[in-house]
Amino acid sequence: MTVAACLVLARSVPREVEAFAAEQRFGQVIRTMRKLNASEVIAAVRDRSSLANCDLSNLDLTRADLQLGDFHCADLTGTRLRGANLKEALLNGANLTRADLSAASLARAQLASAVLRGANLKRARLVLADLCGAKAAEALFEEADLSGARLDETTELIGATFRRAVLYRASLRQVNLSAVDLSGAVIKEAAVRGCNLERARLASVDLQGSDLSGSKLGLADLTHANLRVTNLWACDFRGADLAGADLRGAKLVWADFSTARVDGAAFEGAQYSREAMRATAFPPGFQPAARGLIEARSA
Repeated sequence: MTVAACLVLARSVPREVEAFAAEQRFGQVIRTMRKLNASEVIAAVRDRSSLANCDLSNLDLTRADLQLGDFHCADLTGTRLRGANLKEALLNGANLTRADLSAASLARAQLASAVLRGANLKRARLVLADLCGAKAAEALFEEADLSGARLDETTELIGATFRRAVLYRASLRQVNLSAVDLSGAVIKEAAVRGCNLERARLASVDLQGSDLSGSKLGLADLTHANLRVTNLWACDFRGADLAGADLRGAKLVWADFSTARVDGAAFEGAQYSREAMRATAFPPGFQPAARGLIEARSA
């Protein structure tokens, strides 16, 4: 990637305008295509020099202190960053393909448009990280902490794994999570509106208090999922497996459960509607009153 391309990318993301301008106060700016070694990288970060557009591929930076480092558009392909401190690092547009970021600290890191294909982020800490536009197909986020992290409709997660990850109060609006493994994940009080969760693996997921309005969950595995007091307005659950799920207190107006499996699911206190334009669709023979649901009335 050329320097000019990096400048365009930096200016295309509002937050990166400030990051790019930070070069003026960082002192010496390293922007060469030469291969740097691990010692040079650590020294550059210590001296607050930019490593934008540098070749840092396949280095061993295990447990290195790289906090506040400027790595936007850098090539970190295959780099070993296990346990590294990358808090508040600028990684916008960086190539982290197959990088080992397991147990790394990436709190408040800027990863917009970063390439994380096949990267290992197991047990990484990504609290309040920006992953909008990140290309993270086949990435491993198992047991990672993404509390308050931000993803959007341009974030690519095909084949990614989030088993037992924490996404407490994360922003996942309109994210494509189709067929993604989120089993056992904690996604409480999160914004999950308009997401594609078709065929997603959500067994034992904890979504309590989250807003999933308008999301597609067709054929998803939601067995034993915690959906208490969630907003499921206009959600499509056709073909989904909700056996043993807990939907107590959830808002089910306009939701479609017509072909879902709901054996053993708890619905007490959930709100549904029979009104023509916002009716909740249940499987044949389902008796809302007998299952403890409450009919919602429009004002």
